[in-house]
Amino acid sequence: MLIFTITSNTIRMKLSNIIFFIFFSFYSYCQDKDEQIVLKVVGDLNSDNLIDEVIINKDSTDTNYPFILNVFLLNDKKERNLIATSNRIILQARTRKKLIPLQSYCNLKIEDNKVIVNYNIDSAYSIYKFGFQDSDFILLEYYGEFNNGNGKQVENYTSKNGKTEIIIKDKNDNILTRKEKVEGIKKLDNFEVDP
Repeated sequence: MLIFTITSNTIRMKLSNIIFFIFFSFYSYCQDKDEQIVLKVVGDLNSDNLIDEVIINKDSTDTNYPFILNVFLLNDKKERNLIATSNRIILQARTRKKLIPLQSYCNLKIEDNKVIVNYNIDSAYSIYKFGFQDSDFILLEYYGEFNNGNGKQVENYTSKNGKTEIIIKDKNDNILTRKEKVEGIKKLDNFEVDP
């Protein structure tokens, strides 16, 4: 009887350890998965009155671009369909000593059927607007201002003509140079921000 009791207690103890391990592993997996979502917004991107999602996830494989932008459309069956993704648009801001949390310099929203990504880092400001043109999900507009040491550089892109206007200004906001660069249509899947 004593041998059976010891064996029974040992089995219960091992079983408890296994159950604890399974529960802890599942809990850790769910927690890690939730922590991967950095920013998330919902809204209608294609005028079908269904709630679509845009999610920025963490991607630890690239130090300059540690985030992935994913765009999901909801279909009639309430299923999410990934329509566009980019791991080259969300830059990591940093000081000399540490990384800056994305939420403190990046704003993500859906407005007027467009995904809008704003950056505001020190003396640089930029806004990207993505949405549908024909059946492609593309960069519709871009505006950016950057301090270039002697003044500032302003860039303005529109998909209507596929051109970027670049204006260089001095410290007094006088225009020094103005030029255009033809870039064509920029789809989100192959869009890249210069680091």
